Amino acid sequence: MLVGASLLAPTELHGQQDNPRRFTVSAGLGNPFGWVGAQGEVYFAREILSAFVGLGYAPAASSHQASGPALAVGTRVYAGGARHRGFAEISVSQVMTVYDGQDYEDGESVTEPAHRLYGPGLQLGYQYASFGGFTVQTSAGVNYAATADETDEGLMGKWAPMVAIGFGHTWR
Repeated sequence: MLVGASLLAPTELHGQQDNPRRFTVSAGLGNPFGWVGAQGEVYFAREILSAFVGLGYAPAASSHQASGPALAVGTRVYAGGARHRGFAEISVSQVMTVYDGQDYEDGESVTEPAHRLYGPGLQLGYQYASFGGFTVQTSAGVNYAATADETDEGLMGKWAPMVAIGFGHTWR
């Protein structure tokens, strides 16, 4: 009877929550994932701190915008428990792509190239990592387009919102 009960019991074993996170691989949307991409995260300092790298693809919203590979790097500070945790994140990622428009010189239109704006960002977020490994994370914050200049259109100043959601696996 005890054997049958143990087979029906949850797979979470006593003491398993003491098994620390080592790393997470996830896929998602948002700045920390390189817009549409994947992210690898390594934990240290008793899982309070982590470092991550995201690599993805930033699609163009129109034919006049740049698209292509995008990179994100950052660190997180965690607070909370073994499965449910909040975090604060600081990162550098692609903020947006912009199109400079057209300049008219002697009646001819000259198209300026679209370019990407990178800069630092701050986010607050939540991460759930089951003891079996399933992981979901979501976050929101702001980016500062450090590489923007006064000719870049479409910015509310140099600040832009950032959001992210991702799903993956955490190894303990």
